[in-house]
Amino acid sequence: MYYFLYCNGGIHKIGVKNRQLIFLNHKQEEIETEAALGILNDGQFQCKCAEIYTLWQKGQIKKLPKFLQKMLKEEVK
Repeated sequence: MYYFLYCNGGIHKIGVKNRQLIFLNHKQEEIETEAALGILNDGQFQCKCAEIYTLWQKGQIKKLPKFLQKMLKEEVK
């Protein structure tokens, strides 16, 4: 199962494996760089995947989209 979102002019997908978010359209280094840039830009993210990554890293699961929250919960079961 995947979560789809519009990011950087295209449809991107996020998966969940072993309670980890997997960003299928970004390399790890890229998502970390985009997340840092968004944080430095007062939370104005150019990359929606990086915004989700940042929320997840901070443990703010309840601020994630509902379907993504459900995917994370299902992974635990």
